[in-house]
Amino acid sequence: MMIVNEGILTISMKGRSASVLCAFSRFSEIELFKPERAHATRSSFYMIAKKVDTEKESFKLALKYFQDVWYQATFGGKDGLGDAFIGADDDEAAVMMLLTDFGAELSKLGRKIWSIQAKALSRSPYAGDRAI
Repeated sequence: MMIVNEGILTISMKGRSASVLCAFSRFSEIELFKPERAHATRSSFYMIAKKVDTEKESFKLALKYFQDVWYQATFGGKDGLGDAFIGADDDEAAVMMLLTDFGAELSKLGRKIWSIQAKALSRSPYAGDRAI
């Protein structure tokens, strides 16, 4: 689901995080946030999109794509009860293109949330308290 409110866009979507971040970076300024207590050891995080330009073609294409993904996941499949959506970013060539075009920015964006997760995991019971 995508909601635009006063220039801030919120999206609820699992999976394909790098592709989603790349898409949003084309029409907004994005920041990542990871709650240090509730989500520290989980792979989850939040994205905040500011200065969303709803007039850009990249926004319109992303909106259509996310609507199609939602529809397929909700009503797709042979019985109309939802189905997994397989997108173009599933193949190796698409992943390599994403990393070439967006890899440096992805690394910069993810550094803080990965640090939070690494520290929390190093202190977890299943890691043997190997603090970083």
